[in-house]
Amino acid sequence: MRSPHHLVIDPFETDCLIRDLQEAGETRSLVLELVEGETLAERIQRGPIPVEEALDIATHMCEALEAAHEKGIVHRDLKPANVKFTPEG
Repeated sequence: MRSPHHLVIDPFETDCLIRDLQEAGETRSLVLELVEGETLAERIQRGPIPVEEALDIATHMCEALEAAHEKGIVHRDLKPANVKFTPEG
């Protein structure tokens, strides 16, 4: 069940634009558009996250990572500052 105020950006399932593909040796990196919204790091700073909300966030993160992994993409920089919440949900 999707919460109306949480969204984990999955560029393969949303309108998130891929801006560039960079290569350094055997490493390739996607450059995505800047997505406006609060980060998970900012949300954590506001105080404890209720269990149900934390499970919802974790589920969406896993779904987005699964979609990327199915396409052979590894995130390599997964951290609270790189998880965004949008008002649109």
